[in-house]
Amino acid sequence: MTDPAAFEAYRKKAVETLKLYNGRFLALGKPDVKEGAPVQGNVGIIEFPGMADAEKWYSTPPYHPLIAERQNAAKVRLYFVEGLPQ
Repeated sequence: MTDPAAFEAYRKKAVETLKLYNGRFLALGKPDVKEGAPVQGNVGIIEFPGMADAEKWYSTPPYHPLIAERQNAAKVRLYFVEGLPQ
C-alpha cells in the first residue's frame, strides 16, 4: 500500500461491487510461505460463479471506475484464473 487511507476508501467501495456479480472473498491476508519467494503484503482470493462474471465485474461500472483509485493507493498484481470443475 502506498496510501493506506486512500486504499481503505477504495476497499470499502470495491467490496460492495462484488455483490452485483456474486463475487465473494475466499481468503484475505498475509500468506504463510513454505516455498518460493515471499510476497509483499496480503493476498486476496475472490470467487465468482464463472470467468464471465469476473470479467464483467472488472470491466464495467461500478467497479471499473475504481481501478484508478486502487492504482493510486497500492501496487497490486491481479490475475484471473479459471476454477476447477466442482
